[in-house]
Amino acid sequence: MTTDSSNGGGPSETAKDSRGRAYTRPRGFAAMDRAKVAEIAAKGGKSAHKQGRAHEFTSESARIAGRKGGRATKTKKAAAREAKAALLATESQTIDEKPTVG
Repeated sequence: MTTDSSNGGGPSETAKDSRGRAYTRPRGFAAMDRAKVAEIAAKGGKSAHKQGRAHEFTSESARIAGRKGGRATKTKKAAAREAKAALLATESQTIDEKPTVG
């Protein structure tokens, strides 16, 4: 274990892999078995429902959320297509402008 100035000089969970490279060991839920994490999460969900703090989707609110997600995905894909087309157009102009040898 080494000291780390980012957390006030306290010990950090660093180790070395088989090639000698430093890495940070997983902590908290990341270090736990997935089944254990799922068990803890289920307890939290049940507790939230008992206390009345859990969000419950109605079919209408789920429909609205799905529509927003679909719209965001469509917009993002369209922007990516436009950027790719602009890049390809720029590349083809650059290729056309290069002088020929010979």
